[in-house]
Amino acid sequence: MYQLHLFNLIIPFNYQKPIYDGFILINKKNGRIIKIGSQNDVFFVNTSFGCEIKQNKNSICLAGFINNHIHLAYKNNYVTAKPNEQIEWLKNLVKTSRNWSEAEKQEIIKNNIQNCLKNGITFIFENTPFGKITATEIEQSPYKNNSLIGLEVFGNSEEQAELIFEKSVNYLNQLEAQFTDLKFTLSPHAIYSVGSSLLKKLMQWANINNKILALHLAEFNFELELLQKNYLNPNLKEFFEFLEVSSPEMKNNSSQGTMQYLLNLATELKNTDLLKNFLLIHFILTSASDLEIAQKFDLGIVSCPQSNLFLQNGLPDYKNWLKYNLPFGFGTDSLASNFDFDFLSQLKNIYWLSNCQLSAQDLFEKVTSIPAKQLKLENEIGSLEENKKANFIHFELKPENLNKIKSLSEQDLYTWLLMNLNNNLIKQVFVENKPII
Repeated sequence: MYQLHLFNLIIPFNYQKPIYDGFILINKKNGRIIKIGSQNDVFFVNTSFGCEIKQNKNSICLAGFINNHIHLAYKNNYVTAKPNEQIEWLKNLVKTSRNWSEAEKQEIIKNNIQNCLKNGITFIFENTPFGKITATEIEQSPYKNNSLIGLEVFGNSEEQAELIFEKSVNYLNQLEAQFTDLKFTLSPHAIYSVGSSLLKKLMQWANINNKILALHLAEFNFELELLQKNYLNPNLKEFFEFLEVSSPEMKNNSSQGTMQYLLNLATELKNTDLLKNFLLIHFILTSASDLEIAQKFDLGIVSCPQSNLFLQNGLPDYKNWLKYNLPFGFGTDSLASNFDFDFLSQLKNIYWLSNCQLSAQDLFEKVTSIPAKQLKLENEIGSLEENKKANFIHFELKPENLNKIKSLSEQDLYTWLLMNLNNNLIKQVFVENKPII
């Protein structure tokens, strides 16, 4: 009934210090952690007898990674967007995906799930336009109880806002009734693809039902042009005609930033706390006012740096994010705008591209404990602690490397791990104590 994992080093990511020669005692029945600590503890000596013991030699254990923004239903096409031509890239993406059969979509999603698991990702916040197909594949995977599925919502027509809203909620209710083990929410795509009336309805719905709204925000220049200058890019107009939806209308929002726009909607609804249900995705093209509002309402932010670079939007100003003490995690976005789901490689890149402004420990926490809090699941996932799910990654190192790191300071240890761990060193990934690879 109980399983005891022994590791040379455990990194809990719960603000506890790393544990050398540590153990994790797990309830095999529910896949949850009973106790974590040092093998020198009296508790360990008293409870080790009678347990199934897994002696993991030359091993490091990290809490499983959380991917807080991903689209599973796309694949690599290696077509990068040219500067200021992202609309054409979006159009090609939609056009290509519309031609896939249901079987092709299933295969793409299935392959992406396996790739995520191989990269140590043990929880995903998936955003999808293919609700039932995606849910079917996730239900049959280890992400069954380790995912949140956002059903993407589109619609600029103010006249049809009520109809689109009702259809979206009804569809979510149908999926919740069919897939009882999965968790769903609605994800308004972006402020240029979801009209203000529909967005306000979604804000109220999320507040009543305690749901998170993932919203692509401040990602593209044409988004700001529309909002700040009331300028509808002809290519954007053509894009919406291609989608057979009405063009967006941004009335009386000249010179406003994206966060001020959202704040105005919440103010119109006489409840500014409605902003707290948003999880802001990308958040690159921001002003000081945007950052101040995000700080005031303690909004969660998800950065997708490799996707931003792929689409030539540039990176967020992480220095400013730190200045405003904005809590943010990381996502990979889809393979349409990324080459892989390799978080370890992505964290290394950001460490250097941010001029080391983000410490190695900070970076690891942005794919573990911080996204767990953003999803309001900090009591379930994000770190290795008692009563939490046993979601963790087992790395195997050479003995000489293990001896080397024992002499490092805590700060230097995290830096060493960031620089030296890679997916080739992953021996096993566990989701609720079940070995996946």
